[in-house]
Amino acid sequence: MAITQKRILVVDDEVVVCESLKMALESEDYILESANSADEALKKFDEAEFDLVLLDHFMAGTRGAELAQTLKARNNFLPVLMLTGTMPDRELPAVDLVLLKPFELHDIRTTINKMLHEPCVMGLCS
Repeated sequence: MAITQKRILVVDDEVVVCESLKMALESEDYILESANSADEALKKFDEAEFDLVLLDHFMAGTRGAELAQTLKARNNFLPVLMLTGTMPDRELPAVDLVLLKPFELHDIRTTINKMLHEPCVMGLCS
């Protein structure tokens, strides 16, 4: 039986951040796509199914928390990992986990692997 590759959508308004994350995660054998705006992310989300969304909190236009709510309304089981330089000052119900910048690449790889392959350990099971 073939193992299906997990699909990750990386959303950040800074192209260099998207490209860096994609390069860092390529070795994990994921299918990675990037979007540089909420509108582009929603279009990609409509065109394909994703197993996880990795997004920035402070983006131009629609904030990461708002995008997370929209995506969760379409798929409530979608794991959402938010990257941010400062801890949000309010509850983010559509975000499953917040990872503070700067982070080590090992930490993001480990976190994503656990979210995708050990969701109950990460508190993502009902």
